[in-house]
Amino acid sequence: MTNSKTLVLMGRHPTPGKCKTRLAKAIGSDARAARIYETLVRVVLERVREPFTTKVGYDLKFSCAAVEDVEPCAALFRPGGSWDVRSGDETSRATRVEAQVQVADLGERIIRALFGETVRDEEGMCCVSGTDIPGFGANHAEDAFGVLANGSADVVFGPCDDGGFYCVAARSGAGVEDKLRLAFDGVPWSSERTLRECVERCESVGLRVDATSLPELIDVDELEDLRRVLDDMDSAG
Repeated sequence: MTNSKTLVLMGRHPTPGKCKTRLAKAIGSDARAARIYETLVRVVLERVREPFTTKVGYDLKFSCAAVEDVEPCAALFRPGGSWDVRSGDETSRATRVEAQVQVADLGERIIRALFGETVRDEEGMCCVSGTDIPGFGANHAEDAFGVLANGSADVVFGPCDDGGFYCVAARSGAGVEDKLRLAFDGVPWSSERTLRECVERCESVGLRVDATSLPELIDVDELEDLRRVLDDMDSAG
């Protein structure tokens, strides 16, 4: 797996009442929030699968929040499913669907997603992203891989405008996994200081960090986030 590249999308099945609960509360409908989330995932999938149409890119995996999500999500990726966005010439590049490690700590789930298939002394690279960032696409993943490949950083973050991050990429080897596990221990997730804390903690354990090469994107959690995404789409024409 030397020099391999993997993109992991962390998400869940669009079951009403189990996804986008804050958005559902704002719009007064679990079912509508679930449909919005399903659409957000499809948008992200369409954008991250772009490199496969030219036979370049990375392995793609969908990492489900719950074990019981695996089969329902896999069904959405099968031919005719709403998340099957493959072109006709890439039928062999099916998206793998697996469950996240079942622990409460988000940092540990991210680390397991990043390093689950790498060997520590190899130079594989992995990028983990959320599935509710409609602006995220293949270019962001490839840019993160590019930063890692040129040797200027061990960890790359894609910043959100709310103080968090929409993706994190890392390369194996040089003890990166162990250092990142130390850095993520005790991070205040879902706060306006999340990214800042992650960067500071990573640097404190000796990791080289890049949190500025990737552009800032919007993570859709609240109704206002969705409105801003739609406004940006309108502005783009």
